Amino acid sequence: MENICSKELAEQKAGEIIREAHHLQMGQEVPLSCNIVISLYSVDGLAYCELYHKADTALCQAKRAKGTGPVLGAALT
Repeated sequence: MENICSKELAEQKAGEIIREAHHLQMGQEVPLSCNIVISLYSVDGLAYCELYHKADTALCQAKRAKGTGPVLGAALT
């Protein structure tokens, strides 16, 4: 996402995406699950590999927890 200036705004936007995804499944036979992970530049790292690692670790955490909301990479530190 571009022009996201705070952790709170990133969480809000991720929550909106998840809610929209859940609306798509209405009337469908196929269950849908959605995880969005967020790693913030300069908070979670400065290099792509640092940001990717934080996001990947957060995704694994979300899958283990079977959560339905956004997970921030920063929550892991």
